[in-house]
Amino acid sequence: MIRRRLVQAQDAPNLTAKDEALPPRPEIRRKIWGLTAPALAELVFMTLMNVINMIMVGRLGANAIAAVGLSNQPFFLMNSIFVALNVGSTALIARCVGAEQPLKARQYARQSLIVTIPIGLFFAALAVSVSQPIIYFMGGRGETLRLGTVYFGIVGASLLLVAISSVVFSVLRGAGDTKTPMKISIVVNFLVVFFGWVLIYGNLGFPAMGIVGAGIALLAARVVMAGLCLWELGRPGSVVRVQVRGSYSVDWVSVREVMHIGLPSALEQFVLQGGLIVFVRIVAGLGTEVYAAHQILLSIMGFSFQPGTAFSIAATTLVGQSLGAGNPDLAEFSLREARKMGLSITAFAAVGFVTLGKFLLQLYTDDPQVVAIGASMMVFLALIVPAQTTLLITIGGLRGAGDTRFPLYVSVIGIWGVRVAVAHLLVGQMAMGLTGAWLAMMIDQYIRSALVGYRLSTGRWRSAVSMVAKSETTTV
Repeated sequence: MIRRRLVQAQDAPNLTAKDEALPPRPEIRRKIWGLTAPALAELVFMTLMNVINMIMVGRLGANAIAAVGLSNQPFFLMNSIFVALNVGSTALIARCVGAEQPLKARQYARQSLIVTIPIGLFFAALAVSVSQPIIYFMGGRGETLRLGTVYFGIVGASLLLVAISSVVFSVLRGAGDTKTPMKISIVVNFLVVFFGWVLIYGNLGFPAMGIVGAGIALLAARVVMAGLCLWELGRPGSVVRVQVRGSYSVDWVSVREVMHIGLPSALEQFVLQGGLIVFVRIVAGLGTEVYAAHQILLSIMGFSFQPGTAFSIAATTLVGQSLGAGNPDLAEFSLREARKMGLSITAFAAVGFVTLGKFLLQLYTDDPQVVAIGASMMVFLALIVPAQTTLLITIGGLRGAGDTRFPLYVSVIGIWGVRVAVAHLLVGQMAMGLTGAWLAMMIDQYIRSALVGYRLSTGRWRSAVSMVAKSETTTV
């Protein structure tokens, strides 16, 4: 069994030549932490800024909170397509780095940008033109529909900017640079809060614009983000430089390689986010106060996602680089160590949710009914954290290996076969309210975590795809 063999590689005196290729556990953990720490700092800061922004919106009332919440899910659906397609870029560039093929890495980076920009432009135009039907479909009515339509129309225009930034971040992370995305995200999220403070409440001589100001703040900050990303990718000292000069034609061989890995992830995210939209509609039917509490809980839950997501980024990079260097044992060892480290950190988050739940809710709203509803769900939040962390990190490792089809199947089973179906039963048929919805979420997380854990144990992901070409290309 691989786990036993890996432990022996650390402790046994008689090591085989294959096992000697594995570095000591402390060295692996330092490498994992070196990639994770900047990504974690970026994600925690980003979540903190989102929380502050949600708190500012929350002071506008339950309808404003609900409007932002109903806007977020379709935005996440569209945005997830870019993120998922760029999984292919991250995995391929990591493989190229491991195989010492820098020119090929630059080719993948350039082609990813060429393909993603028109897709981002299409979705930005779509979001702006159909904002009202989208919010109505999500369950928005009355004042919530009016506010959500305006807000989504503004933030939807930023999808092109988010697409560009997503490409650059995926390229840099595949090359092992998680510090630059961290720095850019910190600057941008600080701007989101600052612009929000100015425009939502009317500070520094600007008029108070309410939820419109919140949308403009996001749009303006994302303009800065896209600009910084393009500058970073084109500067001479960049890890994977893409010059302005060069061919802008599509290299279909490179695109097919990226899509071979990224398309299943895009479909996975489409399935996942589509299921979450249906799930949101189920919860939205419980009333404005209940949905406002649910949205605040999801915002708080964002903190528990961050360690898992950060270690997932490290797992994707290290697995891809290890397989590119021809060392699958090191790839699996790195992934298992990342899971252990991630779980140890998220344990603190679980305790914090139980002990500080009511206080956290009161930061968002002074509505006693919303606080009471949210406080009763905190135990579910704490119980979800371990499964969620394991799921995120394991999927990150599988993506680094190019094994993106299995997570797609798992999402279909978990989101539609479990979360949506169970929520419909517990909320719609058994009238369990928000408790039924969060119980469905918890069951879904544990089932998906078990399924990807099984995939890891089979070892089939090690040879999921042979990705790196044997020869370099000079078209960068």
